[in-house]
Amino acid sequence: PSAELAGRLQAQGDKFAVAHYMITYFPAHLEEDSEKAGQCIDRLRDWLQQLVAPSIGSAFNALSGTVSLGPGLEQNEGSDASMTAFTILEGLSPLAIREIARSCPLLDYGGRVEVSQIQNVPRARARHS
Repeated sequence: PSAELAGRLQAQGDKFAVAHYMITYFPAHLEEDSEKAGQCIDRLRDWLQQLVAPSIGSAFNALSGTVSLGPGLEQNEGSDASMTAFTILEGLSPLAIREIARSCPLLDYGGRVEVSQIQNVPRARARHS
């Protein structure tokens, strides 16, 4: 199709696109209580099983090797945010996503989760000279 038609089709597709959400995990620090940490991990694994169908990719995408960069900062190994993993879900309502997040067992152990809708950023158009 022409570039103009392709642009209109893309705009229409964006209007009806399936929403994508990200649940971000910030676990509690349970290093001093190995029994509680084990219980938390077991419950989290069981809870993640319900996310397999609506998730894109793995239901739990762990992070490692984080390096913090920013103005006035030296390169730091690790992150102050303590985000350890994320899940991307699609095809669910905002209410359903929040309900899923509220049922995360990390919350019972002092951790927290965040829910964000992923916004599609339009691609820059190629410039032709």
